[in-house]
Amino acid sequence: MPINYAESARWYRQSAESGNVTAQYNLAIYYDLGWGVMQDHVKAIHWYEMAAKRGSTKAEYNLALSYYEGNGLIKSLPNAISWWRMAAKGNDPRAEYNLGVLYYKGHGFVKNIENTVEWWHKSALQGNPDAEYNLGTLYYKGVGVKKDIAKAMKWWEMASAQDEPLANKGMDLAAYTTPDTR
Repeated sequence: MPINYAESARWYRQSAESGNVTAQYNLAIYYDLGWGVMQDHVKAIHWYEMAAKRGSTKAEYNLALSYYEGNGLIKSLPNAISWWRMAAKGNDPRAEYNLGVLYYKGHGFVKNIENTVEWWHKSALQGNPDAEYNLGTLYYKGVGVKKDIAKAMKWWEMASAQDEPLANKGMDLAAYTTPDTR
């Protein structure tokens, strides 16, 4: 039986208005993507904020992304960072990864590779394939960490197991440039 998104949205709205955090987050997703309702980023922001203020790390992450991209509100890197920090405190691996990217690029922060390593490591330990791949690359190149091909391979293998396409290229590069000691 196909999903009736309009009916689901109606039930989510009723539950969200009663204060159910999960329903608030789900209704925000429906508005963000236009599932069963007219796509409306402003309404999505409203429901993300409601859920985020009640501790939903997923809503905190999506609210940060909305501020970062300017969906439904004016772009604001400081607000995006603030919400990503909140989500990261709740152990959201995507927020941790994005904070690492911002530190790596010096976007919103002074460029700081040690903070990049810290955030990507937290994210990678939770199975984020982007963090695993990038952490592997840092170990391979010895950027912010001691160069360690074995650790690079470990992180790339973990990322590859989750279909991160660049991880296989990293492993091929390491195999090609590492001398065979057999």
